Amino acid sequence: MLYQAQGLEGGRGTTAGQLCADQQHWGRLEGNTWHGHGRFGTYVLVSVFPKRTDRSLTTGGVVVDRDSCGAWTSEGGDAGMPQAISSNVDYDNVFVGQYGLGDVQYVSLSHGA
Repeated sequence: MLYQAQGLEGGRGTTAGQLCADQQHWGRLEGNTWHGHGRFGTYVLVSVFPKRTDRSLTTGGVVVDRDSCGAWTSEGGDAGMPQAISSNVDYDNVFVGQYGLGDVQYVSLSHGA
């Protein structure tokens, strides 16, 4: 399962330039099974996720200040939001993992060859 937001950083179509697509909060990634892939089973290809942006219902879900998409606050604090991939099974895959991922942990990952 590839989770990828790279290349879509600003959004597409009518939302182009108005989103932090590569910095969105995740939903619930729990209880999935990935079996027999030639490369990765669980494969996350995104970066850290902001805790706060200025998107809201009043802004229509878009970001007004693109600086709020960053991994750090303007004061230099960590803006990352912890995320978890829980209770997944990766079996007979070559790899499980990611490149350059922050603020994410695997909880109760089962894997085998």
